[in-house]
Formats: sequence, structure tokens, C-alpha cells
Amino acid sequence: MNFELRQGGKGDRPMSVDILRDSASTRSQRRRNLKGEGYTHNFVKKLTKAGMPEAQAEILASEQANLIENRLATKQDIALLEKNMEIKIESVKSDLVKWVAGLLIAQAALVAALLKLFTGV
Repeated sequence: MNFELRQGGKGDRPMSVDILRDSASTRSQRRRNLKGEGYTHNFVKKLTKAGMPEAQAEILASEQANLIENRLATKQDIALLEKNMEIKIESVKSDLVKWVAGLLIAQAALVAALLKLFTGV
């Protein structure tokens, strides 16, 4: 799966992921592969060969394809999730650095003000 990282358009928003393949079309492609002639037809053939009635085998194959489609994560789903998590982690790191730098500057200013107040420097 191809990803393109670019700076977000709203102020300090983190990087955004533009997926070059539309996830809806990828999902429908997986569904076609899963429910298509290949997977379900072979599964129905195996079940009918083992003695199951064809109508029952078709229903079972269709339901199993639905369960697999809706409940299992594909490598593409996991890669997308991993990329999103990496982006969020980078955003948190960036925010943390900003906060620490700001607090260090505030602390230095406070120490300087206290020194000036109490020592007259």
C-alpha cells in the first residue's frame, strides 16, 4: 500500500496520510475476491463433495465470506493502522518538545526574576 505524507493544512495539525488507493475500493476489491467465483465456488464444491446439500453449502460459504470480510483485519488494514499510529506518535512527540521547551524558557525567566528580586543583580 502506498502512502504519501504531507503537512496538514490547519495550523499545527499533525501530518496527514493520503492513501493513494481509496480504502472503499480496496475493501470492495477484497470483497469481490472473497465472495467471487474463486473462494466461494471452491468452498461450495468441497462441501458438496463431502456430502452437504448445495443450497446449504452456498449459504455457509456466503456467511463465512461475510464473517471474514467484517471481522478479520487484512495486512493492508494493519499497515494503515500502523502508519496512522506512527503519525500520531510523531505528533505527540512534537507537542511534547514544544511544551518542554516552553517550560524551560519559563523556568529560566522565573529563576532570573527571582535572582534579580532577591540579589539585586
